[in-house]
Amino acid sequence: MFDFRGRASRREHFLFLAIFYAAMFIPLMLIGSIDEADVVGASGERHVGIQLFPLYCIVVLLPMAVMMWAVSVRRVHDHGKPWFLLLLSIIPLVGWIFWLIMMLTPGHRHENAYGPDPRLSADERDAQKLSNIFG
Repeated sequence: MFDFRGRASRREHFLFLAIFYAAMFIPLMLIGSIDEADVVGASGERHVGIQLFPLYCIVVLLPMAVMMWAVSVRRVHDHGKPWFLLLLSIIPLVGWIFWLIMMLTPGHRHENAYGPDPRLSADERDAQKLSNIFG
């Protein structure tokens, strides 16, 4: 998942996106559902979940953010574009439209400079290579 080379299909990208947001929001919802009386106990100590949340962010969310960047780079590669074009997503509105286009539209159907089509099975890739040799 930390691989920035190759290509990623729309399915791979959006499945990872769903996992990323679930891993981010479920703990936040659980912490948010803790009653204020439960946060600080009778003796004045804070709730363990709230104390461990910064550690959770470092151990789980930070690596997942790097993986999210990697799968987004591979998704841009699926369109045959270089990774640095993903930096356009930082620009409000224009960058977000670019990001949506890259993430929602299908990539190149055949092999490009970044690798074979991720939607093809291994047998289809082998057949495509043979047709390139003999065709």
